[in-house]
Amino acid sequence: GVVGLLFFLVRDLFVMLTIALNGAVEVVYGIGLFVPTLALRHGSRNLVAPALVIGLCSLGVAVQYCLFKDRRMYSPESKK
Repeated sequence: GVVGLLFFLVRDLFVMLTIALNGAVEVVYGIGLFVPTLALRHGSRNLVAPALVIGLCSLGVAVQYCLFKDRRMYSPESKK
């Protein structure tokens, strides 16, 4: 309920967040194939990989927000 309403109100920000999170996880997963320290394994107590995902995701959201803050691609006001 609440997440759906929040998503409806700030769709563009949620799209930026999901794209950045997906990209960050894919980058860390890909690097983890070659560097075992960064492998995203279930049950692993590795804090480097989640910290790297959070950092890359934050950077991705910041870059996308700077580039696309004036465009409303998914919000209702963009259809006018």
